[in-house]
Amino acid sequence: MNSPAVSKLCKTPKLIETTIPRLHRILVFKELGFSSEQIGCLLDENVSLTEIRGMLRLEQTEIQQRIEQDTARLNRLQIRIQEIELEKTMTNYEVLVKPIPSQLVAATLRVIPNFDDCAPVIKESFDLVYGYTFFKLLKLLIEPIVIFFTSKNLTNLLI
Repeated sequence: MNSPAVSKLCKTPKLIETTIPRLHRILVFKELGFSSEQIGCLLDENVSLTEIRGMLRLEQTEIQQRIEQDTARLNRLQIRIQEIELEKTMTNYEVLVKPIPSQLVAATLRVIPNFDDCAPVIKESFDLVYGYTFFKLLKLLIEPIVIFFTSKNLTNLLI
C-alpha cells in the first residue's frame, strides 16, 4: 500500500524528473568523499555533467594508481616473506658487499625444464659465453658463474 507522499510523488513526473538526477549527483559527490555541507554547495552551484564526469574519471585514475602501487608493494612483501622463510635453510656464508668498477658481462639465460636436463643446458650456455668472448677477443677476468632461479624468482627478476 502506497503512502500519500509516494502517491503524490508518482503523480508529479516533473518532481521525479528533478529529484532523480539530484539524488544521483548527491550519491556521486558522496562517493567522491565530499562532506554534506560541500555536497549542498556543489548542488547549489549546479556543477555541469562534464565537470562531474571529469571528477569521476580523475577519481578512477587515482584509484587505479593506488591499486597498481599496492599490488607492487604486495609483490615486494611476498618476496620478503619468501626470503625470511628461506633464512631457516641458508648456510652460514658470510656476505661482503663492496663497490667495484663497472664490468662488461657476457651472459645467457636458459630455462631448464627439470633437474635431469641441466648438464647439457649448462654446457651449451658456457659454450655460448666462451664462444662470444673468444669471438670478441675478450679476456675472462673471473671464473664463470652460474645462477639458478626458481620459476617464481625468474618471473620477478624479468619484470
